Amino acid sequence: MKKVILSTILTVAIGVSFVSCRETVEKAKETTEQADEALSNSAKTASEAIDDAGEKIDNVMETAGEAIEKTKEAGDEVRDAAEDAANKIKEAVKN
Repeated sequence: MKKVILSTILTVAIGVSFVSCRETVEKAKETTEQADEALSNSAKTASEAIDDAGEKIDNVMETAGEAIEKTKEAGDEVRDAAEDAANKIKEAVKN
């Protein structure tokens, strides 16, 4: 009789521990999936931020290039105007 009762108690204890372990494994899997999703979202956000920064750098470089070109054009115009003025002064002095 004692053996039957002890066997039953032992069987119930083992059954409860397996069910408890299964729940723990399921919670661990769920937590891992959530962590994986959060990491994936963070990677997407970082990638988007890098892409945005790259686009802004490209825009700045383009604007800087345009500014340099306009500065060169303005310098050429000033040089041409100075040459014209010098030529006019030379002609005025000759006359």
